[in-house]
Amino acid sequence: MVMRPIVVARPAGAPSTIGEQRPGCHRHHRDAARVVRVLREGGTHMSAWCRSIAVVLVLAAGISCSRTRSERAANAGAQPARQGPVVEDLGPFPPDLGVLQVTSDGLHVAYYVASADGVVVYVDGLEVARCVGVSKDLFALSPDGSRWSGVLMTGREQATVFIDGEPRQDLIGAANFAYTADSKRLAYVAVRPTGPSLVVNGEEQPPAPDLMTASDLRFLPDGKSVAYVVGQGRSRRFVIGGQAQPVYEDLAPKSLALSSDGRHWAYSARANGRWVVVVDGAEVARFDRLGQSPLLSRDGTRWACAGLRGRDVVLVTPDGESTIAGDMALGSLVLSDDGTHTAYIAGKDGSWRVVVDGRADPGYTDIANARVVFSPGGAHYAYTVMFGGTLQKQTESQPPRRVGARYVAILDGVPGPDYDLISDGVPIFSPDGARLAYTARRDNKGYAVLDGRELPTGSNSSGEALRFSPDSKHLAYATFDESGCHVAIDGDIGPAVEMVVQGGPAWAGNDEVVYLALRGDRLLRVRQPVPTTQPGG
Repeated sequence: MVMRPIVVARPAGAPSTIGEQRPGCHRHHRDAARVVRVLREGGTHMSAWCRSIAVVLVLAAGISCSRTRSERAANAGAQPARQGPVVEDLGPFPPDLGVLQVTSDGLHVAYYVASADGVVVYVDGLEVARCVGVSKDLFALSPDGSRWSGVLMTGREQATVFIDGEPRQDLIGAANFAYTADSKRLAYVAVRPTGPSLVVNGEEQPPAPDLMTASDLRFLPDGKSVAYVVGQGRSRRFVIGGQAQPVYEDLAPKSLALSSDGRHWAYSARANGRWVVVVDGAEVARFDRLGQSPLLSRDGTRWACAGLRGRDVVLVTPDGESTIAGDMALGSLVLSDDGTHTAYIAGKDGSWRVVVDGRADPGYTDIANARVVFSPGGAHYAYTVMFGGTLQKQTESQPPRRVGARYVAILDGVPGPDYDLISDGVPIFSPDGARLAYTARRDNKGYAVLDGRELPTGSNSSGEALRFSPDSKHLAYATFDESGCHVAIDGDIGPAVEMVVQGGPAWAGNDEVVYLALRGDRLLRVRQPVPTTQPGG
């Protein structure tokens, strides 16, 4: 399984992912690493779902050390009164570690450090467990970082289930750990000799042989009920909020979409060799091949889907069907959160154009990242285009590279200024939908562009790290220069660190951002306030 990089900004020469070997460490890591797959055999009375609980153990050279909560509290108490950024040292973060999970806001990280003596698991720099091995596929960290559950190898052929950090000797396996958004509830599949069973907030249901341990388990927005998959042989079906859905040959992975109140849902399934889109239990479209998972509006009353029928690409909404002229970029269909607008990217005659509600914008050489974004409420849309330049041949295994192209951000069909590069990631709208931001480069200078105004940055910046404050008044973003990586707020540059962890910075209210960062081999938590005066003011 390929790990997604968890660094969103870094200075030149720094590792591109947390856990990547730093210079001089590669050979040592390679020689020390070994992979052991342990398959727990349960005898003739155990079925395939139990024997499939396999844990991949990766042992790599590293350093084992930890900090106690009392030490952290003492350090935190020693911090001076905050007038500027406050940097808290959370603990060790050696180069040869393995990342288990980073919370979506980037404020919490679980990782492990392995040595010949075993494996130490950390959460935010604190040691939480010692074991022989751990797999990221069987580990979950709650969104607030206060709880964790997983399956750890505690012996050469002994797997132990930990629920909220406590060992459960009564279970022989577990999977599909899921916490609610507020971190107060946990659901998972418990595995006993009698079969798998669903556990929600500590209440275990009777064993269910058809419970799929390898499928997604998730809470509905109410935080009380769950959605999961059951099936045997060539039959699959969702159970959503206790309601069993129709049986199909297969279900498209990760295709389930839920409305904000959890009362409406949509997903893709396979029936009689074709793909169907199901909305609230009713089949609304059939395709020979899916274009992407179905889309659902925030309130669940509107939906959209697209796929192939023969050689035609067909778009289907509650208003009817339409055949798309030319090619459609795979996965480019978007639906505004209120469900009133659709957009997609279509190619024809050597150019690509964005089509919004059936109306095509002008064509360009390419649409960056093949994505369009709507503002909250759907009043505006934006995307990035590339034009001009020439194709330059690379190696035979690599596609041609376009050199000398120009990049432009498009807002409601109107192009902005052109740049040498607009960074990865599409432009973002503020929560109130009235402001637009993106990052760009021109003449070897980096900019964060806010409402057309170029804010100061270092030599570069990361488009993925753009974050508006909840009240839409401030913009935070990651940037880096010769001194390292920084987080800037409204152009005010924060302290230098080595890396900023993916997901950060995150706003804590409207007055400060918080993020995890690296400096050397230490994990830091930085709290950076909104500047009292604007740069140059």
